[in-house]
Amino acid sequence: MSYTTMSKPMMYLLWVVTPVAFAAIFAWGQVIRNYWISIGLFIAYFIIIFGASIFMGYKSYSKNRSESEQYRRRQALSRLTGEDIRKAMERDYELPREYSALSKKMFLNLGIMLALLIAVLVVYSALFNRISAAISILLGNYPSMAQSTLEFLRYFITYLIMFGIWFAVFYVVAKYTGLPYLSQSTSMMQNIPYIPTKGIAFYKDAIIFDDLYVLKAPLDADSVTVDERRRFVEITLKKPTSTIPYRRLRIYARDPRGIWEKYVSKYFEAQVKVEEVKRTEAEVEKPREYRCPYCGALLNEDWEYCPKCGRKIPWDELRRAYEA
Repeated sequence: MSYTTMSKPMMYLLWVVTPVAFAAIFAWGQVIRNYWISIGLFIAYFIIIFGASIFMGYKSYSKNRSESEQYRRRQALSRLTGEDIRKAMERDYELPREYSALSKKMFLNLGIMLALLIAVLVVYSALFNRISAAISILLGNYPSMAQSTLEFLRYFITYLIMFGIWFAVFYVVAKYTGLPYLSQSTSMMQNIPYIPTKGIAFYKDAIIFDDLYVLKAPLDADSVTVDERRRFVEITLKKPTSTIPYRRLRIYARDPRGIWEKYVSKYFEAQVKVEEVKRTEAEVEKPREYRCPYCGALLNEDWEYCPKCGRKIPWDELRRAYEA
């Protein structure tokens, strides 16, 4: 399970339970003077979380595969092949710059995360003993408690305060810098557009990306962009689904306006905000015109042989030359 698909009550519960559990584990290790047990439990926690994530990912993959197989037995309304998508993407000259900007931001965020970790170590060494001493003084008012209980409470409260400080700092930085940390709205993975490259199939009640990811109607989206200049329709979901960990889903096609009007627009139950980006007159494509490379005669795309010279038409070469 990921933060992007977890319900808010479960997420808030995790935010509370995790630091409390860690504080109890480390305090117990301090009391019994065996820090390796605390470290072992700490590592075990992450192993369990990692294992649960792998299991949930596999379960989601299996569900996607089963659903996509069921849909493939039905007749699709229309399909975009991998070649269709790649040809449309080749005309999007802004895509490399877009990915470059996102990559730079990710590296910047990683640098911020590293700086925060160093700061945490400095703060820990400077504040831990002071907070612990202050808590010890406060607990001195309860002499009836057993010494081991007082010692546990002293370390437990100290660790809890330290974890609270760390969490607050990381959360604030994550919220305002886009770090992928405990935030549904700022995760970098959600800001990168998911672009299917193997193919897209449109059905009456669903879209299937890359023969695997099933997105069922009605879609709960914030907005849609129909960009005729860059040749794509982009759906921005309100939050990632359990099957696709992205908010931005981009469909490249030679005719994005036609894809939107014929298919994608039918998947929304409620009114959705649509932003349109039209091509300028200079960017509007001229009708394709092919001529025989041997005699120069005007050709129809349905012909296999030139009607003037009778030679076989090398359509692959002509189309490559046109795309270039």
